[in-house]
Amino acid sequence: HEHQIAIIVGAVIMLVTGLLDDKYNLKPVVKLLGQFTSATVIVASGLLIEKINIPLFGEVHLDNLSVIVTVIWIIGVANAINLIDGLDGLAAGVTTIALLSISVMAIFDANYVVAFLCIIIIGSNLGFLVHNFYPAKIYMGDAGSLFLGYMIAVISMLGLFKNVALFSFIIPLLVIGVPILDTLFAIIRRARSGESIMIADRKHLHYQLLDAGLSHRGAVLVIYMFS
Repeated sequence: HEHQIAIIVGAVIMLVTGLLDDKYNLKPVVKLLGQFTSATVIVASGLLIEKINIPLFGEVHLDNLSVIVTVIWIIGVANAINLIDGLDGLAAGVTTIALLSISVMAIFDANYVVAFLCIIIIGSNLGFLVHNFYPAKIYMGDAGSLFLGYMIAVISMLGLFKNVALFSFIIPLLVIGVPILDTLFAIIRRARSGESIMIADRKHLHYQLLDAGLSHRGAVLVIYMFS
């Protein structure tokens, strides 16, 4: 595949950014710079979200905006998966469910590159989940969650945005709807209370479920169900 090298290089940059953050607790701006570099590698390779299908409006060609939209998409999805990684087994399970959805659509679309990529990561995730589900013996960290978010963003660009299905803009948002909504609510919540949108809080969906009285496993399973 013509974008293979760029995808691997971008993945390594995202992984190393997460790894350094896990070890040294990087400043948000440094972390963002790593994510931006990763997204730039993808854009430079020519892999872009060039058009989106919006219900009622039809096909919208992004033209000059495609670079900005692509960078925002990659950084946004990486951070969404990163933010939802608050409970054991949550990020691995939610991304597995998302990738299962994408792989089924890719197979119907005869897009086997996307299907194989999904299956490889699903297998890795399931092997990891055995040790990562509550009570976890192994911890994912930012290295894992940023990498998974990055891969979902890139895989959906190879598959979901390329297909001229009626709802191609809506499908990726539905596939990872839980982390995306959780992230959007976090941004709105912090902006309204005057906090930095980069600083973590304990008001994410998974913490709210724990506060409502669900067990650790129960909260994770509820979010799986929504996913």
